[in-house]
Amino acid sequence: MSFAPFEIAPLTPQEQADLYPYEAPTSGYVVDGGACRPLGERDAEALHQRHAVLSVGSNRAPRQLLRKFGPERTLYVTPATLHDCDIIHSACFSYYGAVPCTAYPSMGTAVSLNAVWLTDEELEIMHATEAVGIAYDYGQWHDGQVVLDSPISPDAVFGYSTRLGALIDEGEAPFGLTSIPAVNRRFTPLSQLEARQQLYQRLPSSLQDVDITQFLTRLIADKPFRQEVNDCLLAQASPMQTGPFTIIKAETNQAEAYL
Repeated sequence: MSFAPFEIAPLTPQEQADLYPYEAPTSGYVVDGGACRPLGERDAEALHQRHAVLSVGSNRAPRQLLRKFGPERTLYVTPATLHDCDIIHSACFSYYGAVPCTAYPSMGTAVSLNAVWLTDEELEIMHATEAVGIAYDYGQWHDGQVVLDSPISPDAVFGYSTRLGALIDEGEAPFGLTSIPAVNRRFTPLSQLEARQQLYQRLPSSLQDVDITQFLTRLIADKPFRQEVNDCLLAQASPMQTGPFTIIKAETNQAEAYL
């Protein structure tokens, strides 16, 4: 379904935490000069010589792409369906206070996502924002797992998988994301606010604050505290399963600002 072009409103710090993973068009789109417009037939040529990178969380959204790449770059995004996986909440907090997400094996489940087509230079920027080699691994999806609705067919579809654990329920099953639609979802979905509350409640009282609002303020401002919180949560988390995904060695020396 097409849409009318619109100016992309930058995310406020509060929105970064509360609205993750942000709204995204369900059809192809282009982020260009701070605005978002539908992907057109004339854009097909621009996709050649680019890497198709599956977006499972906030990278689906124009507001996050604008935040990561700025208004000077033109980014092309096409719809994608990920099969036999769901998108779940990770057992950690991001540097801006959101509970991030990742793909997780789930036979028979199909998730509506998208792929952003990146140049070599843009892929390096994305590696830094994903703290590749530290917080996330970069890799290639196995053939047939991702179906793209795009004017060209790439040789491969790439993506990111967290190195951290999964937020799990009492039965040790992960939680899906309410905000990302899935067919045949097997996991209980949680909203961003619910996932945040789940993690907060699992912390010892020594790492909690007067209330969760003050906790999040401290979490964002105090990197050593954030690391201590995430180390505690990781010790309780279920090990992550990457599923039909082959890791490709990739590193960045610019990840410090995104941890």
